[in-house]
Amino acid sequence: MRATSEELLELVDRSPAAVAIHDKKAWLELFSRAAVVQDPVGTAPHRRTVSGDGAASGNDPLGRFWETFIAPNRISFTSYQDIVIGDEVVRDVLIRSELGSDITIEVPAYVIYRTTEENGAARIEALMAHWELRSMVRQVISGGLAGLSTMIQLGWRMLKIQGAAGALGYMQGISRGIFGRGRRAVRSFAAMLNARDEKALVGLLDGEETLIECPAGVGESVHEFLDGAGRDLRIDVSGLTSAGWWSSCVFRANRGDVTHRGVAFFEFNPKTRKIRSARFFWNA
Repeated sequence: MRATSEELLELVDRSPAAVAIHDKKAWLELFSRAAVVQDPVGTAPHRRTVSGDGAASGNDPLGRFWETFIAPNRISFTSYQDIVIGDEVVRDVLIRSELGSDITIEVPAYVIYRTTEENGAARIEALMAHWELRSMVRQVISGGLAGLSTMIQLGWRMLKIQGAAGALGYMQGISRGIFGRGRRAVRSFAAMLNARDEKALVGLLDGEETLIECPAGVGESVHEFLDGAGRDLRIDVSGLTSAGWWSSCVFRANRGDVTHRGVAFFEFNPKTRKIRSARFFWNA
């Protein structure tokens, strides 16, 4: 039987709950046998490929993620909005991390949990956290000597647990991505939609195959969108962030007397730097 929206929210709630009390076993058990964690998006994913009892043997990439980024820190989450569409849960959150005794950072994030059913129970198949690694690094470094010491310790910890390849894969979140260009494109998308400037809107997109999901789960071409779900729709965006080749935001969508508030994700083609997909999540 397919899990209800309430059951999926309860499932993803157990993730920050386990993090808060440092219960590694409970956290790992939330994920499917082929789960992937990308936190933040833009860094190399931690992909569970082990089978049988491998996840409990210390060879689980998700376990290494925990030991690197969760075990040494105190982390708490504040959720501002939770959205469930199909098998996906989206959260607009603030992540507060105490990195040792001297450095505390706060990172706004948009998190997508994709779920699946495994052995009769709902499990997390993918966790994709959209937040800016560059911004986090700037916060830590602004802490002066304590911040520099924290960054050095994190670097050594990554090398020890993840190896050189893992450390380099994580740091690509700083050097590779759409960054400010993506945020500007999202603002332009909203402006062109509100102006009904189809030609300019098409110019932002990565060809005719680009799908607009408004709401998520219902994909349309730009022409179909403007003639259908996008007709008479006005969108205002805020809280823009870019992670890897994605930019995301919160939005308010108005059509007449009906207003939807939610979270939107825009994926960019790394070659063309144009929007490959746009997905708008809100609760029905």
